[in-house]
Amino acid sequence: MNRTDGRCLDIIDQHGRITAGDLAKAAGLTSGAVTAVLDRLEFAGHVRRVRDDVDRRRVYVEVTPETLRRMHEFYAPLAVSSKALLDNYTMQELQLLRGFVRRGREMTDQHAERMRAMVEQRRGQEGTVERVRRTAKQAKLDVKTAVGEVKRVAKEEKLRAKRNAKDVTAEVKRAVRGR
Repeated sequence: MNRTDGRCLDIIDQHGRITAGDLAKAAGLTSGAVTAVLDRLEFAGHVRRVRDDVDRRRVYVEVTPETLRRMHEFYAPLAVSSKALLDNYTMQELQLLRGFVRRGREMTDQHAERMRAMVEQRRGQEGTVERVRRTAKQAKLDVKTAVGEVKRVAKEEKLRAKRNAKDVTAEVKRAVRGR
C-alpha cells in the first residue's frame, strides 16, 4: 500500500463513513485521484462503497470489518505502548505538548502560505508548482494527524484521571464505613 492509499484509509477510518468528495478535500486530492485510490482500496478489500439509505445518489466509503480488525491487531501494541509512555506525563505536560503541536501546525500553515506566494511568482514552471503544493498539503495533513492524536490521548488521560479519582473516593468511603 502506498502512502496516499494509507493516508486515505486513515481518514476514512477516522470519519467512520465519508463521501469521496469529502475524502478528496481531507486528503488534498483531486476527484480523479481519489477515485483511483478508492478503486485500489476496494479491490484490495480494505474499503467498500455504501449507498446512503435516504439519498440513493450519495455513496459513502467505509473501512471493511476485516481491515478494521487487522488495523486493530497491527496498531494495538503501539496504542498500549503509547499509553504507557503518556502515563509518565502530567496533564499539564500533555497540554504543553498539545500547545507545541498546535503552534507547529500554525507555523507549517504560515510556511505553506509563503510557499504558495512563491509558487504564484513562478507560474511558468508548472511541474514545480504542483510538487510544492502537494508537499505543502501533505505537511499540513501530517501535522493535523499529529494534533488529532495528541487531542485523543489528552482526552483519554483526562478520563483515566477521573476514573482514578472515583476509585480513590470509593475506597475512602469504604474505609470510613468500616471504622
